[in-house]
Amino acid sequence: MSVTLNELTIDTNLSITNDKLVETTINSTAFIGAAVFTNTGTVTESITVWRLGASGTESTNNYLVKKDILPNKSYSCDELIGQVISFGSFISATTENAGSTDSGAVAVNISGTIAV
Repeated sequence: MSVTLNELTIDTNLSITNDKLVETTINSTAFIGAAVFTNTGTVTESITVWRLGASGTESTNNYLVKKDILPNKSYSCDELIGQVISFGSFISATTENAGSTDSGAVAVNISGTIAV
């Protein structure tokens, strides 16, 4: 059996709802090599990141990391580096700021490898 390695590149913006950032298909596995969250807004943004299995749901008790990011600053998410996401598992994240419902102010850049 041969394995093909493909590039994993995700460039998106977070919203106030839980966004699935990394999710694999059957017979594939993703390896995260780098993950950076950048606050492009004018107020501090709070991000929450989860790594969950197929039956998992996001809650205030099972997050991987919760971090405040100041305006125009970036956060290299070391907690995601080296994570292996197999079929059924996923990475999701959300953002919020002090009482506002604005979204899209946090840019997400994730890179790594997908094995199929």
